[in-house]
Amino acid sequence: MTVNHQAAADLNLVISRERFGAVIFNLDGVVTGVNEIHSEAWKRLFDKFLQEHPALEGEDLRPFQEDLDYRHYVEGRPRHSGVKNVLSSRHIELPLGEPDDPVHYETVYGLGNRKKRIFNELLEQQDVLVYGCAIALIHRLRNEGFKTAIVSASRHCDMILQKAELSDRFDARVDGIEAERLDLGNKPDPYVLLEVAHRLELDPEQIVVIEDSVVGVTASSRGRFGMTIGIDDGEQRQLMLDHGADYVLEDLCRLHIDGTSEDDAASPPVLAEIEMISNQLADKQPVLFLNYGGTLTPNIRKSKDAELSKKMRRALHKSAQRCL
Repeated sequence: MTVNHQAAADLNLVISRERFGAVIFNLDGVVTGVNEIHSEAWKRLFDKFLQEHPALEGEDLRPFQEDLDYRHYVEGRPRHSGVKNVLSSRHIELPLGEPDDPVHYETVYGLGNRKKRIFNELLEQQDVLVYGCAIALIHRLRNEGFKTAIVSASRHCDMILQKAELSDRFDARVDGIEAERLDLGNKPDPYVLLEVAHRLELDPEQIVVIEDSVVGVTASSRGRFGMTIGIDDGEQRQLMLDHGADYVLEDLCRLHIDGTSEDDAASPPVLAEIEMISNQLADKQPVLFLNYGGTLTPNIRKSKDAELSKKMRRALHKSAQRCL
């Protein structure tokens, strides 16, 4: 039977404890919005470089396109690889240089270090955007006995996790620094993800991978992980499916957990990160709107037969208390 992935991607998905033991999250674009800062840093770097670079025959000096160049050549890759990819796409040749090249050197590493400086400046000026649905999902996973892990091509992973107050939410992590130290191949090769699986002491088929890039999805598929979920607003949905994603979602709000916990007193998802929610609602009057059929109760043909379960009644009562 052929599975209609496009239709399946619009359904509520469930991660079962019977089948999976861990979930690996990509940091940039899945848990945080730091990829937007990365994209801005890359654009500032290349717009200035391309504007000042002496034009040679055959070279493409058009401004850096965030919606095209970032996704195709930079996203999910180490800095020097991103620099090489963009330069190659513009038919520009520069010497590789050395990893510690000063930022004013016209080398691949020099440009990479220049991008690092720009990113650091932007990160100091801006707050780290954290996706609430991802944080709530991580909280529920850990409550239900799942292990959680984080991967990032960035060398700023620890800094970002600390700034977002997420350092203690993961059982394993591999970032750009660790990948270089261990000489792991870059995505779309699966070696970074396989290293995380090793650290989690689980086989890949027992792990769910959540990625926001085509190269990340491809890496998970090549590593034969148990489930690959892509996060995308629609522009790369089909491309992700074509490269091995089992499902592609707009966000993680509709991803549910079927764990082993029988504790009815556990907080519902809306309360999983109450401190973060409270900070966002400071000096405001919260109003909680909920659909009845299909949200508070199962979808059934006769709406008059839809009844609230005892667990859902308790959840509503706790939610109401939080909103007072």
